[in-house]
Amino acid sequence: MSSETVLSKFGTLLQDSGMAQVRPVTGLSVEVKPSLVVASWTRPDQVASFTPRLKYRIKGDQEWTTVTLGRDSCQWSTRDLVPACEYEVLVQTLSLSRGVRQVQCDPVSFWTSEATPSAPCNLHCTGVAGTTISLCWDPPRQPNGAIALYRCATGWQFVDIHHQCNARRTLTKVCQHGCHCSET
Repeated sequence: MSSETVLSKFGTLLQDSGMAQVRPVTGLSVEVKPSLVVASWTRPDQVASFTPRLKYRIKGDQEWTTVTLGRDSCQWSTRDLVPACEYEVLVQTLSLSRGVRQVQCDPVSFWTSEATPSAPCNLHCTGVAGTTISLCWDPPRQPNGAIALYRCATGWQFVDIHHQCNARRTLTKVCQHGCHCSET
């Protein structure tokens, strides 16, 4: 194997014709904060300098988003991911001497944090009779996570409506006799 490329089961690319070795980064980890995701890793062993390229995607998607980082970088952060989604991230190590060569570490999966949902859609309020009103709405277009409940307020009173599914919701409020919630 004079100049043949050898790829080990650990992803280390070695060339035995005197070219520099390209090794993957190690210890890739992801820290998820409420509005920030930080990926960090350890530089490849026995490599004087390296150029990392980070790739990420929503798990199951075919297309990867690629970010080329500065030389010898060991961290990347972003605020631009979709809330409450599972992502995959990996880091490629590039060598530009005598042609581009690269290896990558195994992908790491993580979930982004939930965020505040957008407002409910198609909100309608009608007076039913005398002291009774009916309030109807559809779930928000961007739930940004699981909707646990809706909170409706009339004056100083709050009514929590626990969300069971994505069905249209109706609240009928009898102003002097308590609240009633039903699905339509």
